[in-house]
Amino acid sequence: MGEQSVLIRSCVYYALCALLFTLFFVADAIGAAFLLPLIFITILINPQHTPWVGIFCISLFQDTLSNIPLGVHGSLYGLYGLFLMPQRKYLFKRAFFFTWVIFAITTLAFLGVREGFLMGVMHLSKHPVNFVTECSFLALMFPLLFRFLTWVHVTLSARHES
Repeated sequence: MGEQSVLIRSCVYYALCALLFTLFFVADAIGAAFLLPLIFITILINPQHTPWVGIFCISLFQDTLSNIPLGVHGSLYGLYGLFLMPQRKYLFKRAFFFTWVIFAITTLAFLGVREGFLMGVMHLSKHPVNFVTECSFLALMFPLLFRFLTWVHVTLSARHES
């Protein structure tokens, strides 16, 4: 019985990893800043566990793929995190719908700042349909990632305590 439960847990784990891997590549294919939900949720749950080094490394990779100067996404993610840190006390343990709306608003602001930077400094811009698609994709993906990362946090906390 013990081997079967380990096998089932392993299969579920690999299926979830494959799903997240696929979601991240779909998000990257449409140019979404897929780290925004991760940053938002980890700062909301426990800001000390926000993986800033990993976020910066992934953002360098994202800059390379997007043909944007290195460090642009990393610095914008850092500013996003600095903005959210003081807001945590207002967002923590609120209704999910309120948190979701705040995430959608901050995502719109983040993407607006990024587009303003790209238009102002690099004279690059995305088509407005891509901008709307990116905002919608991130806002619709948020509940799934929120539930999953909350579950991971609770599971890891329970294992750490025992």
